[in-house]
Amino acid sequence: MLGLVQPFTDAIKIFTKEQTLPLISNFNLYYFPPVINILSLFLWICIPFFLLGVYTVILAGWASNSNCALLGRLRAVAHTISYEIL
Repeated sequence: MLGLVQPFTDAIKIFTKEQTLPLISNFNLYYFPPVINILSLFLWICIPFFLLGVYTVILAGWASNSNCALLGRLRAVAHTISYEIL
């Protein structure tokens, strides 16, 4: 089928493999940063210099209560800040 089914099988694999309800995280705070990120994207379309991407990454990593997320968010924030400086 020339690879046309591959994206659908990958999506099924991702959704069945992931834990959809984090057990040790702060539930409300865990789902709040993606909403802020979407709102900041719409604001960035109107005003290109107003970007809240760093804050949403920090909140998402902090709300998950995981050490791996802590290291990942610090790395992502460092990348975002370095891209904004350039």
